[in-house]
Amino acid sequence: MMNTNIELSFCIPTYNNAKSLHRLVSSILESDDSNIEVVVLDNGSTDETLSLLETIKDVGRHRQLGGYRDWE
Repeated sequence: MMNTNIELSFCIPTYNNAKSLHRLVSSILESDDSNIEVVVLDNGSTDETLSLLETIKDVGRHRQLGGYRDWE
């Protein structure tokens, strides 16, 4: 179920920054606020950025987490 009452959006551009990005997104999702969304814009990373993001789970909350490759 998608949360339509988003109060705070995190828009994160990245390029080959998988490890730091994973820590950042995980930290944001640890928040008690369920009215947030996280959007990651990957600018053509050649590291494991997107595959690492796909491993992040936000179990039990209806928050949006999305990734977008902006070079395609």
